[in-house]
Amino acid sequence: LTAVTEIPGGGLIAVGHGLTILDSQDNGKTWHTVTDGRKLAGIFRQAADQAMQAGNQPQADKDKLNRLADEAANKPLLDVVMVNANDGLTVGAYGVILATHDAGKHWFPESGLLKDNEDRHLNVIRRVDGERGLLYQSTDGGRHFTEIHSPSEATFFTIVGAGETVIAAGLRGKLILSTDKGQSWRVVDTGITYSFTAALFDQSANAFILADDSG
Repeated sequence: LTAVTEIPGGGLIAVGHGLTILDSQDNGKTWHTVTDGRKLAGIFRQAADQAMQAGNQPQADKDKLNRLADEAANKPLLDVVMVNANDGLTVGAYGVILATHDAGKHWFPESGLLKDNEDRHLNVIRRVDGERGLLYQSTDGGRHFTEIHSPSEATFFTIVGAGETVIAAGLRGKLILSTDKGQSWRVVDTGITYSFTAALFDQSANAFILADDSG
């Protein structure tokens, strides 16, 4: 398992390797499998067939859905967020995006949600950030995303904000900073060569705290 989030109003959702999604309704004491790559393979294939018949989706989206159907059992989900009691998103390797609109009971592919056809890994869904400087932002609860210009092609593993300030950090100590809620960014020289893996904002200290893979 790679990530867990709370469902507003009650419940937990966890995601992990093999496109596994679990939920708990008793604060994590017991869990049950909602879906996994073997079950989702059929959903990806059905979505690809529907897109082919409709003829209104880019060929790249159809190709991605077919690839995911073939390889779903081997793909990891890397982060999950619920934007309200019903709507949520989970993202992962090779551009995997799944959405729910019924509090995590059912999940379906959102292959065309981001305008990126390179199947780059999507690591974090607070905003969407990923490999080689990939940054996307949503202002409508994850139903639509727009790409944000990034001043760095680094792979980002964590993103956190406080007020107007947002930081994204990741591979080999790379960190970028925004002071206008993610509309514009600049590179910050951290002097660190280890990779940042997690970050949070400590309100009591009024400071961002970052962890890296040096231990």
